Parts: sequence; structure tokens; C-alpha cells
Amino acid sequence: MKRIMKIASVAVLIVLMAASCRGEGEKTFEITESFSSIEVDGSETNIIVKPSPDGKIRVVVDERNSVYYTAEVEKGVLKVERHKRAIDFNIFSLGDKKVEIMVEDKVYRNVSISVASGKIEIEEGVKAKDMDLSSSSGNIKVYSTVRGELEATTTSGNMDIEIKGEMEKLELSTKSGSLFLSFPEAEEVHLESTSGTIKVSEVKAKEKMTISSASGSVRLDKCDGGEINIETTSGSVKGTLLSPKAFDAASVSGSVSVPSSKGKDECTIRTVSGSIDISLE
Repeated sequence: MKRIMKIASVAVLIVLMAASCRGEGEKTFEITESFSSIEVDGSETNIIVKPSPDGKIRVVVDERNSVYYTAEVEKGVLKVERHKRAIDFNIFSLGDKKVEIMVEDKVYRNVSISVASGKIEIEEGVKAKDMDLSSSSGNIKVYSTVRGELEATTTSGNMDIEIKGEMEKLELSTKSGSLFLSFPEAEEVHLESTSGTIKVSEVKAKEKMTISSASGSVRLDKCDGGEINIETTSGSVKGTLLSPKAFDAASVSGSVSVPSSKGKDECTIRTVSGSIDISLE
């Protein structure tokens, strides 16, 4: 009797393991309908948007038995969503890995991506008027073209943003992580990090640039702006600007060195604990 029960238990386990494997693996959605915007709700997923090598639009997902994806066009918007199955027998699942969205060579009206835990990466060659990217825990990388507004936020993760050309507005915020920004020329640039270094290279803000870091240094390389405001609580501010400014710089605990030349645009720098060292390129 005991032998029969053991055999039955093993058989049940085999059935459960087989069920756990069913539905796992890579799945591809071929998108043939036209759309002008992209919306992705990835939850615990890595999201990658990249140019299609052959012009065909595809959404490639890694599915596990506990989750599945939908990708469909609704009212001109490509919507990619992650769903949890009602019943999950997969006790061995390692979780889903990533979603790859391959897009055609055109300027999309808006790209909106939100994940709870996972990275977001927009590869070079992807074009959009506006982008809205959000990750609670994960890095955000953007190497694309944005002509309107880019807003990106992460609670715990680094940002690496490289945008060439003119755009309207750029807002980047990370609570715990470093922020690296290169090349854009925007009307306004707003950068914020609660805990982490901010490095800005060859960034020009025609109207206003604001940089705020509670705990972390600020580094500028060949940057410029109509009005520049930089504030840190604990961290130094160093770097180079491209044009003379009317400097107003002060540090509670740290040395201050700024150019004596006067310009029509203001540059205000404040730090509680840290030095200030700015020069003209």
C-alpha cells in the first residue's frame, strides 16, 4: 500500500512539473496595424526598445508559467502588458526576463514605459517626440532621439542618458543612484538625485538648467545655460562652462573658485558641505 502511495506521489509531482513547464519560453507578436505611440506596463520585467533590423514590428517576450503578455494596437497605441495567471503551479519558475520591442524607422508621438522592478533601455535609432519612463528599482538607459519632452524617474537605479540634437524639456530624477547625461540641447533641463553623483557633459539649456543633489557631487563638462542653478547638501560642484556668467556661489564648509568675468546670464551655486570649482572652457 505504501509503495502504491509513493508511486502515486511521484506521478503527481511529474504532472505538476510538466504543467509548470507548459507555456514557458520565447513568444513573438507580429504587429501589422499602424500606431503612433507605445505604452508598456512591464511590472517585474526588463524592457528594451530597439530598431527593427528588417523594418517589421515585433514584440518578443520571455514568458514563464506564472505570467503571460498581450501586445495589441488600440486607438493608434501599441500596448504591451504583463499579466499574472489566475493559477500558478510553477514552483520552479525563475521569473520572466525581458521584453524586446522592435520598431520601424519613424518618429513616434509618445513612448511610455513603466516597470516596478527591471531596467529600461531605449537603443540608438529609436525616435520619439516625447518619452515618459519610470522604474521603481532598475537602471534607465536612453541612447535615442527625443524632440519634445523626456521625463524619467527611478527610485533605486542609475540613469545613463545620451540624446543628440535639440529637444524641448528634460526632467530626470533618481532617489538612490547616479545620473549621467550627455549631449542634448534643450529649452529646459532639470536633474535631481537624492543620493548619487550627477555628471553632465556637453549639455546646453537655452532657458534654464537646475541641478539638485542631496548627497553626491556634481560634475559639469562643457555645459551652458541661460540660467543655471546648482544645489547640493553634501558634495562638491566642479566643471567647465562655455560662456561667462554672473556667478553667485557660496559654500558653508568648503572652498569657492569661480571665474571673475561677468555675463548677462546668472549662475547660482550653493553647497553646505563641499567645494565649488568652476572654470570657463
